[in-house]
Amino acid sequence: GDVIVGSEFSYTVKVSNIGKADATNLTITDILPSAYVDFVSASDAGVESPAGTVKWTLASLAKNASKTLTVTVKAKKVGLNIENT
Repeated sequence: GDVIVGSEFSYTVKVSNIGKADATNLTITDILPSAYVDFVSASDAGVESPAGTVKWTLASLAKNASKTLTVTVKAKKVGLNIENT
């Protein structure tokens, strides 16, 4: 949907372990389109480090399990379509 400049919105990042064993000591990163948004917050103790990159550290993720992480950002500029892939 449309977002107004200056307003906050959230999106999710889904992490899945499709390996044959539990994964441990995971670092997940998500690069923000920093020309268009400012970091506000992230679930599960996610932090912005360095600027423009959201980083999570997870102790483990069981095999065949998934975890959904949430990022909240503030729109700072008009853009056509912002896609985070």
